[in-house]
This record gives sequence, C-alpha cells and structure tokens, in this order.
Amino acid sequence: MMKDDRAETKAHEIVSGWKEIANYMGKGVRTVQRYERLLGLPVRRPAGKPWGSVVATKAEIDAWVAASPIREGLQLLRPATASSLTTWANIQGDAAKMRKLAKQMLDLRRELRDSVHLLRESVRDVRTELNGARRIEKGAASTSSVFNLLNMDTGGRKVS
Repeated sequence: MMKDDRAETKAHEIVSGWKEIANYMGKGVRTVQRYERLLGLPVRRPAGKPWGSVVATKAEIDAWVAASPIREGLQLLRPATASSLTTWANIQGDAAKMRKLAKQMLDLRRELRDSVHLLRESVRDVRTELNGARRIEKGAASTSSVFNLLNMDTGGRKVS
C-alpha cells in the first residue's frame, strides 16, 4: 500500500511557475515554454488566461514525457532501407551528370574564348585594311590634285 500512497501523493504534487517546472524537468525555462507552445506540455493557467502564471502536476509532466513527443521529433537515423539506397543511387547518378555537364561547359568556354580571339584578330585585320585603303585614297586624292594643278595654266584654265 505504501507504493500507492507515494504514487497518489506524486499525482497531487504541484509545480508552480516556469522556473519550478523547468527545474523539475531538468531543462531551461525557455525550452519548457517552447515545449508547451509547440509540443503541448500539459500546464494550467489559473483563471483561464492565455498568458501568465502556470501550474502543472508532476504526474502529468511525467506522463507527457513518457508519451515521448520529444523523442519522436529527435529519432535517430534508421538503418538504410531499399528506398534510401535508391535515393543514394539517384544522387550518385545526378552527381555524374553534373560532372559531365561541368566538363561540357568548360569545353564550351574554351571554344568561346578561341572564337572571341579569332573575331578580335579579324576585326584588327579589317581595321588595318581600312586604314591602308584610306591612306591610298588620300594619296590618290593628293596625286590627282597635283595632276590637276599640273594641267592648269597660271590663269586657272585647264590646258588641253
């Protein structure tokens, strides 16, 4: 009977306030408040207010911990299953595709760089040709001007 008396006494033991509840659970106040907000830690508020002082019974807290809403959220990784092996194979295949695409992109960059180099050389050659043609035209224009001057007499009339 003594065991039943202890269990009944524990069921009626009340912890009051966030600090006491946190100490009983061995956690920080903010952690315990987060447990209440996100995981439904059983606390009561006198006068039914949504905020303010809180109370809880040790038995309810123990039952809540035993129901393990915390442990469900923090489960350890399970051993590899067929689906995870398939996923791993997909990741490896995708990584191989990425390496292939990276190599193709590198080759395309080299090809583009070579094309740009050839284009610059072509533009330089065209400019050189144009500058040479302009010099020839200027030279031809000045030659024809001299020729015209030579064919004129001192009065500015054309000599036939």
